[in-house]
Amino acid sequence: MTVGAVIPVAAPGRTDISPVHPIGGVPMIVGVVRALIEVLTGPCVVVTDSHVDDVPAVLGAHLPAAPGLRVVSVAAADRKAMIAHGLAVLETDVVAVQDANRPLVPAEVITRVVEAVRSGADAAVPVVPVTDTVKQVDEHGRVVATLPREQLREIQGPRAFRRDVLLAVLRGSDDLAGPAAEVAALRRSGGKVQAVGGAAEAFAVRHAVDVIRAEALLAERRTPSPNQARDAGWPAGGLRGVR
Repeated sequence: MTVGAVIPVAAPGRTDISPVHPIGGVPMIVGVVRALIEVLTGPCVVVTDSHVDDVPAVLGAHLPAAPGLRVVSVAAADRKAMIAHGLAVLETDVVAVQDANRPLVPAEVITRVVEAVRSGADAAVPVVPVTDTVKQVDEHGRVVATLPREQLREIQGPRAFRRDVLLAVLRGSDDLAGPAAEVAALRRSGGKVQAVGGAAEAFAVRHAVDVIRAEALLAERRTPSPNQARDAGWPAGGLRGVR
């Protein structure tokens, strides 16, 4: 089964981090695309709102020869329209839908969602356990229940779908505004969604504090372990700070 990806890129809100904001000196959208094209065998289609005119330029500058990369600009498009335009370009059996603000997703997470769909699921989503206590409240803000964390998971990206399943979701849904809304729509229609293991570093970079966290994780990736440093003949302190 062939596999491709769609990355819808909407204009950021006033409090959102731009998809071209640098993480470790590299625009966030570049990290998102690189992670996908290093794993997937098919095309990667970035669909942007026409108001986000800096994304095509940034990708052209950083990934001028990326195999299979297509950038499509759509006027006044919502998330549903962006995904539909991406599918019109793709002809793959499996489609991974990724958020433009998840630049540090490990390759193994991408592989897990794809393999779950190849193994028979209609769709697959990476998840991590919820560690905070979650309360249910009523319309007046009063706490009415504590939800069991053991049964709760946080959805990450990318989400992988059989192409025909995702097309059916788009045709049958009026609104897919939020991230992972296509997963919720599929579940409402009775589709089979498989959860697979996510990763701590696959979080969405939405606010300034997320940028700080992403920078710290990236610096940790770039710093060799003591054993790696010894084997390579590097100084005991590693190469911290070197880009």
